[in-house]
Amino acid sequence: MVTSNVTTSSVMVSWTTDENADSRVDYGLTSSFEIGSVYSAVFSTTHALTIRTLSSGGTYHFRVRSQDRCGN
Repeated sequence: MVTSNVTTSSVMVSWTTDENADSRVDYGLTSSFEIGSVYSAVFSTTHALTIRTLSSGGTYHFRVRSQDRCGN
């Protein structure tokens, strides 16, 4: 997982998978990822999602998840 295009209110999170899968990033100020998630149903091996609802002054935790068409 790589973060890029970081601003005071947004960040892009990207990663790769070895087969086509969807994309989800859960995020929050703790490791319980309580704030929310962003999702894309596009199946790909390269994934990049932008979170646009961050507040400055916090340390965010991110979890990336991908699922193939078989649910793996």
